Amino acid sequence: MTLILEKAYQHHHVIYKMRGILLLTYCLFISTLGFGQTYEVEEIRLVANIQKINGINLKSDDFSPVMLGDEIYFTSSRPYNRHNVGENNWEKNSYLNIFYGHIRNDEEGVIDVKDVRLLSNKLNTGTHTGPMSFSQTGDTLYFTKVEEIQGENGERIYKSQLFSAIKKKGKKWTKIKKLSFCEGPYSYGHPSFDAQEKRLYFASDKPGGKGKNDIYYSELKDGEWQTPVNVEKINTAENEKFPFIVSGNLFFSSDREGGMGQMDIYYSAPEPADYPIKLEGLNSAYDDFGISILPNLSAGYFSSDRTGNDDIYYFTLEKKITVKNQLSGAFTFRSLPASASDLTVRIFNEDGEFIYEEQ
Repeated sequence: MTLILEKAYQHHHVIYKMRGILLLTYCLFISTLGFGQTYEVEEIRLVANIQKINGINLKSDDFSPVMLGDEIYFTSSRPYNRHNVGENNWEKNSYLNIFYGHIRNDEEGVIDVKDVRLLSNKLNTGTHTGPMSFSQTGDTLYFTKVEEIQGENGERIYKSQLFSAIKKKGKKWTKIKKLSFCEGPYSYGHPSFDAQEKRLYFASDKPGGKGKNDIYYSELKDGEWQTPVNVEKINTAENEKFPFIVSGNLFFSSDREGGMGQMDIYYSAPEPADYPIKLEGLNSAYDDFGISILPNLSAGYFSSDRTGNDDIYYFTLEKKITVKNQLSGAFTFRSLPASASDLTVRIFNEDGEFIYEEQ
């Protein structure tokens, strides 16, 4: 007989009820030779609690935040002051660029972002630039940039492509080049670098995928990018975009069926699991995307257009695990005047509290 218990116990009494005969109370002895316990994870929930953040959101689109030390990097369509790159004038345009600011916590625990500025004028080339990702040391930047390329019929088309850049002293970005696996008239974007596996995750509409946009990764071996691999376990016939990899955990956005709205944020554990893994507290009826999370999964940032334009949000994260405890063993009785085939077994803990009943 296997009994499912919700709490640990040491000494228990069992009440056996003979149907239609009488109620008898016996002491239950569990054989030490046949005794065993197993713990089975029924469900893991990641529950987010959105917190206040100041100093980062404007009337522009601000999205896909990435943390590096005490700085936050993000993509924005905001105007920028070119005085920082040698020109003293304001320029407004509709192009996306990469910005960064310093993160500070005030006395009440509210996140403040200070001194927001353009990352580099060398990355601002009159076209959309961003989102981005960094190597572990922060000296290599992987970023999305829209580029004019040749289409299948020879026409000139605009598609997002992936580039890398190397940082020198003084935060100057050099050696800007397109990644070698960006081939054909297809889109490649939304990079996320996995420092542990030396892989770059990204989204692409290249042929051979499951849907409109799929998530792939390419491994960096001996300084060369390998053929992209489709992350089949998470891709669907719809769009999967904005991957973020941290400690083997893959977060991404999708407009697949069953979500709360348009793009929703999903989570995939490092290893396949038989139990559902839920991400709660972030998604809305609007686009929710561009997530980044601390390595210990305690907090992070994401973006959403729930207020009418893309804004960045801060959140704390709590992991909640539901575990099922199974107890099995041989049951020995002092005496039993009738057959044991029709008993109701009730288990109480050492304080006399009812725990479980099984027939």
